[in-house]
Amino acid sequence: MFNKRINDFLSHHAYVTQPFMTFLVLGACIVKLLVAIEIFVRENPVSVDLRRFLR
Repeated sequence: MFNKRINDFLSHHAYVTQPFMTFLVLGACIVKLLVAIEIFVRENPVSVDLRRFLR
């Protein structure tokens, strides 16, 4: 039922949700990138300065 409501909302407000979905996807990519950087920094004890810079 909840999915149907979401689908109805998406179809009725496609012109509103399209930029929002694009923004959501962009946000997800940015978060993935930040997580990757965080993992990379954690794996390398040498880049403690980089970690300090990121926080």
